[in-house]
Amino acid sequence: MIIILIIVLFSIWGMMWFWWRWHWQDGLFVTVTFSTKRIFQGEKLVLTQHIYNHKRLPLHFVQVMLPVPRTFRLVVGQGDGDYLGNLNQVYSLNGYENRERTLNVQMAKRGIYTLSEIELESRELVTGQVQQHKYPIQQEIIVYPHWLDVNPIQQHWESSLGETLTRFSLFEDPLLFRGVREMQPQDALKQVNWKKTATTGTFYVNQYEPVSQRQLTLVLALPDEASWRTEKYAEATISLFATIAHECLAAGWQLKVLSNACNRQGEPFMMTQLTSMAVVLDACAAIDLEQTTNSESLFTNLLASSEQHVVVCASAAARQLPFLPQLQAALGDQLLWLNMVDHFRADTTTLATAVKEVLLP
Repeated sequence: MIIILIIVLFSIWGMMWFWWRWHWQDGLFVTVTFSTKRIFQGEKLVLTQHIYNHKRLPLHFVQVMLPVPRTFRLVVGQGDGDYLGNLNQVYSLNGYENRERTLNVQMAKRGIYTLSEIELESRELVTGQVQQHKYPIQQEIIVYPHWLDVNPIQQHWESSLGETLTRFSLFEDPLLFRGVREMQPQDALKQVNWKKTATTGTFYVNQYEPVSQRQLTLVLALPDEASWRTEKYAEATISLFATIAHECLAAGWQLKVLSNACNRQGEPFMMTQLTSMAVVLDACAAIDLEQTTNSESLFTNLLASSEQHVVVCASAAARQLPFLPQLQAALGDQLLWLNMVDHFRADTTTLATAVKEVLLP
């Protein structure tokens, strides 16, 4: 009798084990969401994991493993985050139970990060046998470069280009009508508003809203060779470029961008007319340092063009200074060259007047 009972118990356990092995993931739903999809380097976001066991079978051990890059830092408390490998969470779920957890994550580096899958791991209660299952997910986080302090940059800006960069060249926009005024000696006859002139007997001319027609060329010059030695200079140069672009757009400048930077697909980062800061930040986030091209062609094209106001963002790790004398001869005081350095030179007399140094953050 005892033997029959043992056989029956083992048969029941075997059927339960067999059923668990092939069906434990049935009705198990996992979602991963982020509080924001766009964030600046160094800022924190909230990652939310939601798991639902939509069946009667309880799961005493479920581990949710989310593979993340090293730039995802788990934050505990109020300090900065630490890299802990995969963001693993362990759950024990009853039948038809919902669980949700939130994690604070700090984004440590600029870039575009795609999370494509999440892995679940469950263990059988008696034998401890492990079963794994992968779920596809589609989550993309865009991390923008952090802003630099504008005060030291502003000092270089004012001392270098001076009145050339602060002068507004204002023209009237014929599509923005503002009103009429009495005619003055310098007004052209084609400006006369004949209807108003006929009703009043006095010459009146049309007035239009002014529009600024200032254009500035921003050059992002990254080190030709990407390595761990030059990475900090390249990242700081991208932050410098984004900060200057933000200030220029806020001041009403029309920007043209030239660079030897490329995205992951090898597409160059160049824009003939830039008016949106969102476009700048997305492009900066997409830059892949491994795809950087040689800067010689960049400066050759710059010298061959007829640019008037040029700001070059470079670094001490980049070897583009041989092009500086030619640029300075062609542009004169309309050139500003900002170099990211880790320390200021003791002797600044050897620097060209157009070169200004900015300390790494």
